[in-house]
Amino acid sequence: MSELNFTHSNGNKVKLTTPDTLAANETFKLPGTDGTAGQVLTTDGNGNLSWIDRDAVAVPAVGSRDCLILTSTSSSAQTFANLSETVLTGLDTARFNQGTMSYNSGNGRLTVNNTGLYHVHLKLVWNTNADGGNDDYVTIRRNGDKDWSDLDEYGNFWFNTLGSSVSSTWYYRHYQVQMMVPMTSGQYIDITLRHNAGSNRTIHGQMSYWQTTYIG
Repeated sequence: MSELNFTHSNGNKVKLTTPDTLAANETFKLPGTDGTAGQVLTTDGNGNLSWIDRDAVAVPAVGSRDCLILTSTSSSAQTFANLSETVLTGLDTARFNQGTMSYNSGNGRLTVNNTGLYHVHLKLVWNTNADGGNDDYVTIRRNGDKDWSDLDEYGNFWFNTLGSSVSSTWYYRHYQVQMMVPMTSGQYIDITLRHNAGSNRTIHGQMSYWQTTYIG
C-alpha cells in the first residue's frame, strides 16, 4: 500500500495512505489557493476539489427529507355537509421536495412511491355559526380504509375534534393530529371529514395544512 509522509522537524509524521480497497484509478486535483477561515474542502464528483463556505454544503435530498406540504390561499377552501363522509380535496401543493410522493387534488389522494414509514401532520380549521358540541370528526385513511389503525380517541376509527375559538359571531373549530403511517409503494393516504351538527362546515384554507414526510 502506497503512502505519503509529511515529517515534522521533531521527527513525527503525518501520513496519507490509499484506501483498503480501490476498484479503479482515482485522481484528485487540489485547489490553487488556501481558502478562507472556516471553509471546507468539497468535490464536484469528478475529482476536482475546491473550498466552499461551511453553510453552503449541500444536504442530499435523501428519503428522510422528502416532504409534501398542502395548504390553500382561500379562506373558504372546501365545504362539507352534515352526516356525510367527505374527502378533503380543498388543499393544494405548497411545497414538494422529492419524488417519493404525488398528490391528486381532484380525488384528494397522496400516493407514495416508496415502501416505508410516513409521518402525517394535519391541522384543519373550519367555521360554523354555532358551537354544536364535539360533533366534528376527521379520519386519516390508508388506501380508502379508515380501519387500519386503532389509535383514534373515540372509537369507530374517527378522531373527534375538541374545542372552539370564537371570532365575532362565528366559531372556528381546530383539529390537529400527528400519526405515523406504514405504507407500501402504490398505496395512498387521504383525509375524510364528517360532522353531525346540522349546518355545513367550511374549511379555512389559510389556517389549515397537511404535511406528509417520508421517514424511511
